Amino acid sequence: MSMEQKINKWHLSEYNIFSSKKNNNKIPCINTLKRTYSELDFNDIKKLYDLSNIDNIEKELKDFINHGVIVNFDEKEYLKSMLLINSNKNSGVTIIIAPSLNCNFSCPYCFEDHSNKNVMNLETQNKVIDFIKNFLIFSWRNQIEIIWYGGEPLLYPEIIEYISNEIISFCQQRKIRYNSSILTNGYFFNQKNVDLLTRCKVNSVQITLDGLEENHNLTRYLKNGKGSFNQIIQNLKTVKYSGYINIRNDVHNQNKKDIEGLKELLKEIKEESGNNISYYIAPVIDVPAEESDNQVEFLNIQDSIEYEFKRNNENMPKLKNTYCTASSLYFFGIGSEGELYKCWEDFGFKDRIYGYIDNWDIRDPLKTANNPNMLMKYLNCAGFFDPECHECPWLPICGGGCPSKLFHWNMKCIPYVPYKFDIDFYIEKIREKINSNKENNNCQNCCQNCG
Repeated sequence: MSMEQKINKWHLSEYNIFSSKKNNNKIPCINTLKRTYSELDFNDIKKLYDLSNIDNIEKELKDFINHGVIVNFDEKEYLKSMLLINSNKNSGVTIIIAPSLNCNFSCPYCFEDHSNKNVMNLETQNKVIDFIKNFLIFSWRNQIEIIWYGGEPLLYPEIIEYISNEIISFCQQRKIRYNSSILTNGYFFNQKNVDLLTRCKVNSVQITLDGLEENHNLTRYLKNGKGSFNQIIQNLKTVKYSGYINIRNDVHNQNKKDIEGLKELLKEIKEESGNNISYYIAPVIDVPAEESDNQVEFLNIQDSIEYEFKRNNENMPKLKNTYCTASSLYFFGIGSEGELYKCWEDFGFKDRIYGYIDNWDIRDPLKTANNPNMLMKYLNCAGFFDPECHECPWLPICGGGCPSKLFHWNMKCIPYVPYKFDIDFYIEKIREKINSNKENNNCQNCCQNCG
């Protein structure tokens, strides 16, 4: 059907996904573009597949129109338009800075290459400061977020403080909104460092825990083999921090039984400390970057789906024009030698560097890139540019998948988006969640229509 026909005629959505298992003799259906759940009986299906015989489609099939099961426009063009609209909404820039890839931990599933022990020297720090100032001036961005990354960034608090102070002062002078966060393993999250982070306007911290003490210490241990759990918990209990502390729970098959216990422990710590502590689940699944050690038994697909629903208040994932912000020109990382990357997972890999702060210029980003092909890959990584993704009914909530995994591991459909790999189980979980929300009168976080 041509675009003109789609605009003028009602037709079944390209983003309907049907379960092969009936529910009360009805066929469950989700629509990934409208993020809705419907149930169809035999008469419904007969009508939907023969729309030409219906005199007043808008009246007879109103519910299916509301749910996006039938549409009268070209959905692919709609998604492309939304990509363009949303790409122009953000007026900010996000810069990840890794003072070094050095770390005091030796986690078995870490994806980073720690062979480069270089620490950002003062000359490079000053170049980073100048680069960020010029970037803000010539990009006309009016807000910035700095994310401190590693390795373990709190090994080098003096670097965080020096660069932060310079950029904060510059932003204040030019009335640019400044925000900052840090990803840390939590071992050095003591009051001295917390006070420094507060001075540097770092108002959000992510700390990873792998369950309760026994399981956490099996996978998140110091380089000397000593466990880290007790020190991290002690830090969380004793520090006073005005920002947000986000606890990421890396869940794999061995530690999944710790989820409720860890949540309860964190609840107690939050009440005792007065700190603003939140919690979320991050499934550890079977991808090449996580195959470095047999200490981790990966989650299966159904477990991954279960945890996806536990951490997401909505019935279905949000619409994604792209999988992540790596496709934005205004999101990038700076390494310890001033090298530029487009993804967290690319730090330390020389073949993934696209430029250097010495010569890369936002005014001519492709011409001044040392590796323009790498930069262009990320900028053009939306699923619309991939023929297979372009035809996939999961595209609206997948966004084309992880670009780093695609470019460097040749993996398109990875278990980070587990719904595709067990459709019947996934749709059943959506139905259960909708019913639970109805029973608990908790529909404010639902998708647009409950069916």
